[in-house]
Amino acid sequence: KKRHIFGFRRHTLSCSSPALRLDLEGPQSRASSAPQSYWSFLSFTMAPNNSASEAVAAPPTMEANYDWLAMEDAERVKRVDMAGWVEATTEPRFSYITNLLQELFQVPISTVSLITPDRICLKAPVGFGDTEQVPRCFAMCNFVCVSPKPEAVVFENTRLDARLAHNPFVKGDPGLLFYAAAPLVGTGGTRYGTMCVCDYKPRSFTAEMYRLLINFAELAVQELESDQKMLERWTKDAIASARLNNEMQACVSTAIEGVAMIDARRPAWEMVYTNTRFSATCGEPVEDLVGKGFWHLFKPIDGTKFDDITATTAVGGSRVVGIESCKTGAQFTIALYPASTDRLAPGKATGIPSWLPSQNDPTGKLGVVSGEGMQTDVSARDKSACIDVEKCFYFAVVQPVGRKRLRSDSNAGQSDSSTFKDLPPRPDSVSSRESVSSYGDFSPPQSLDGLQLGPLVGSGSFGKVYRASWHGAIVAAKIVRCLSEELFQWSVDEGRLAMSVVHPNVVKTVQMGVDLAECYFKDGVELDAVHVLWILQEYCDRGTLVDAVERGCMRTHRHIHAPPDMMAVYRTLKDIADGMAAIHAKGIVHCDLNGRNVMLTASDSDPRGYVAKVADFGLARMCHGEEMAPCKTFGTISHLPPELLKDQILSAAGDVWAFGVIMWEMVSGYRAHLEKSKEGIEVLVMSGKGAMTPPAHVPQAYKDILATCMLNDHKARPTFEELRGMFELAILEEGSETFS
Repeated sequence: KKRHIFGFRRHTLSCSSPALRLDLEGPQSRASSAPQSYWSFLSFTMAPNNSASEAVAAPPTMEANYDWLAMEDAERVKRVDMAGWVEATTEPRFSYITNLLQELFQVPISTVSLITPDRICLKAPVGFGDTEQVPRCFAMCNFVCVSPKPEAVVFENTRLDARLAHNPFVKGDPGLLFYAAAPLVGTGGTRYGTMCVCDYKPRSFTAEMYRLLINFAELAVQELESDQKMLERWTKDAIASARLNNEMQACVSTAIEGVAMIDARRPAWEMVYTNTRFSATCGEPVEDLVGKGFWHLFKPIDGTKFDDITATTAVGGSRVVGIESCKTGAQFTIALYPASTDRLAPGKATGIPSWLPSQNDPTGKLGVVSGEGMQTDVSARDKSACIDVEKCFYFAVVQPVGRKRLRSDSNAGQSDSSTFKDLPPRPDSVSSRESVSSYGDFSPPQSLDGLQLGPLVGSGSFGKVYRASWHGAIVAAKIVRCLSEELFQWSVDEGRLAMSVVHPNVVKTVQMGVDLAECYFKDGVELDAVHVLWILQEYCDRGTLVDAVERGCMRTHRHIHAPPDMMAVYRTLKDIADGMAAIHAKGIVHCDLNGRNVMLTASDSDPRGYVAKVADFGLARMCHGEEMAPCKTFGTISHLPPELLKDQILSAAGDVWAFGVIMWEMVSGYRAHLEKSKEGIEVLVMSGKGAMTPPAHVPQAYKDILATCMLNDHKARPTFEELRGMFELAILEEGSETFS
C-alpha cells in the first residue's frame, strides 16, 4: 500500500501470519546517495493487524525465496526461545566483535543475526541505525540454512545472483550490493543465525578473510552458549548423535577456555579483541587488555625466545608458547594460530565456496562472480582493504591443562596397503612447546612431503577438504580420519577407484598417503591409534554445480525468471554424461551423483568459461549388473532412485535417476525436494511419483530426455553412453536454432 502523509510515503508489506508488517517511512525527496539513513526509517510491528477498516495485505510474491517456514529447524526455535537470546540486542561482548569486523572488512554494516520463525533479530548491529529486527521473508541470512553442511554464504554482487532478484533490500533502498555471512553453528550443529558484513557496493575478499569471519562467528556462538548447564546438556547430545551416526567428530566447541586476537602488524602485537574467558585467565578485565600490546602484558617462558615466535608468525605458521603475565605472574600456555585457521572449533567444519581465491594463490583472481571488469589478480589487490590475514592477525588460544590434542606422527608413514595390524607402536607424545599445524588436525605424512594446507573448503561425514599447495600446484586435500579398519579400507577403496578413472570430465586424483595418529578425548580417555588417509585431487576453482545453478549461471541473465541458457545447460550435462560414462565403463557405480558432487573448473578454451567434472567417490563401489545394498549407506536422499529405496537394488541405472534430478535442478534453479522431509521424499519416490516435471518453457526434447532418466522401471532408463549421444544432438540443434 502507498499513502502520502504530509510529504512522506508509507509502504506496508505483510509477509507472514501473524502479519509481519514492514513500515518504511521517509521523505519522498530523500537523497539516494545516503543509504545509511535508510535504516533510521525502518520499524516493525509483530502483532496481527485486526483493524476492521484496513484489510491485511496478502503476502508478497517472492518467487526467488524458499519457503523458510517449511524448512524451519525446530531445535533452533527451541534453543533460541529457551535461552532468551533475542531479548537483549545491544551487548558489549558482541559489540566488540561487530565493530572489529566493520573495521577489518571496511564495510558500513556488521551484525550478529539470530533467526526466529518470523523475523531476524540483530544483536549489536553496526550501521543499521536503531533497527533491531528485519522480516524473515526478505533476509539474506536465511541462505545459511540451505546447505546440508554449514557453509559461508557470499554474495559479492547481489544484483548478479538470481536468488536475490526480488529482494527489496537489493532492488531498492538501501541497495545492499555485498553480503557475506558465516553461520552461527551451535553445539550439535544447530544454526542459530549469522555473523554478517554488508556494503552498498560490490566487494571481493580472499578465502582467508572469509575464514576470519567464520572464526568470529564461532566466538559469538561461544558467547551465546555461555550457560554451562545448557552447554553440557547440548554437548552430551552432540556426542551421542555423532556416535549414533558414525561421524568423525562431534560438533562441539573446543576453544572455550579463552581467546584473544592480536594485530601482529603493530608494535608489541596490539590486542584488538579478547573474550571474557581470556581476561579471566589473565586476571584482568577485558577493558584493560584491548588496545594494549600483548608483549607489554606477557612474556614468553620456558626458554622460548621472542625471535623464534616472530619467525614462525612471519610465514603464517602456528606455535604453542608458554607465557607469564607481567602484572599478576599467572602462567599458562597459549597456541598462536593465524586468524584464518580452522583450529578454533575443529568439530564445526564450516565450508566456503571453492571459487574464492586464496591470498597465497599467485594465479588467483578476486571477483570471479562479481561481473565483467571487476576481476583483480590476488597479488595486485589493495591490501589495505583485503588484508593478508595469515601474517597480520593471530588468535591466542588458551590451552587447557592436561588436555592433549589430535596430532600426526610424521615418522609413521605407511603404504596405501597398510592395515591396522601392520602399524608400529605409537611413539611418545611430543613436547607442547613446538610449531603446530595452522590448518587441520594433522601434519601431512612423509609420502606427501611438501604439502602445505590452506583454508578449509568443506566437510562430509567422514572427512574434510582443504585447499592446499603441493609441488607448486593448487590441489584439494581430502583428509579422512579412520576410526575403524572397515572405514579405513572403505576410504582406501575410494581413492583407488578415483585414481583408476582418468577422464577430462572426472576430477583427477593426484596422490594418496596414509599416516598414523594419536587422539585423546577431553577427559583424558585415550583412543587407539587410528589411520589418517590423505587423498590429493585437482582443485576446481569455480565451485559446485548446485551453487552455480542457484546463482543463475545457467540462465540467459541472472534473474530467477530468466529462461535457461540451453546451450550452457546442454554442454554441462554432456560433460557430466561423458564423465559418468567413463566411470561406468570401469564397472563403478557412483551412488552419490548430485549437484554438490559435480565441480566446475575454469577453462579458457570453452565458450562457457568452465567445464564440469564428476567428483567424490566416497560411496562408489564396483558393481556389475545388479546388487543388493543397504540403502541407508548410499547417496543423498533427494537423488536416490525408487528401486534402491524400495527394494535395495543397486545398479548403474540409479546414477541415471540422479542425473535426471540434476537435469530438473538446472532448469528450475532450485535444489530438489529442499522443503520436504527425508520421510516425505521416501514416501513420494517409493510410491512411484518421484519423477520430476521441468518448467513448461524448456524444449520438448529436454523434457523427453529427463522423463526417460526418471522412469520407475530402472531397466528402461538410458545409459550414459546413450545420453551423451542425445546431448551431442541437442547441442547441434540448439546451435542451429541460435544461428538461424
